[in-house]
Amino acid sequence: MDPFQGGIIAIVHFEKMQRFINQRATQRDTGLGVNDDFRCATLQHWKRFDGNFSKSRGQTARPGIYDAAVASTRLLAPDAGNPYGQAEILIQNRGTETLINTAVQVSAGGGVVTTNITALAPNAVTTVRVPISQAPDTYATSGLTVDARVVLSGGVKDAKPSNNTRVETYAPAASTTTP
Repeated sequence: MDPFQGGIIAIVHFEKMQRFINQRATQRDTGLGVNDDFRCATLQHWKRFDGNFSKSRGQTARPGIYDAAVASTRLLAPDAGNPYGQAEILIQNRGTETLINTAVQVSAGGGVVTTNITALAPNAVTTVRVPISQAPDTYATSGLTVDARVVLSGGVKDAKPSNNTRVETYAPAASTTTP
């Protein structure tokens, strides 16, 4: 076989493989199937490559996924406006649709505070800060519990409700006094 023939064969196989990849990456069903071009078992839909395989290839992700998540919580040190510190809650949109008017309910060392996130784009994150209303000595023995919940509005169904709630208990700092 001369180089010209080899090049033509390579181009034909490359185009066939590109057609195959594009066809399979855009299908919406999941599971195994048989590829008519290659007569072998193939995945009909690649998903979960940092969210969605098709997104990593520059294609649009599957629409209609609403998934708000309480990604993390942490305590911030006291400052002039917050003598007992604040609880900072990281909210993430893990879906493919913008979240509109999402409620965040936080209980941190006192009453429940509810705040609203007006809009949160897909894959975006935002933080909510809630002042801690009790002095550290009131939770010195049992720790401070931060309970954060996110609630979707407008009747949309959350794709993974298990990540809508996060409850963390922070142990009090050890005493630094020496006898």
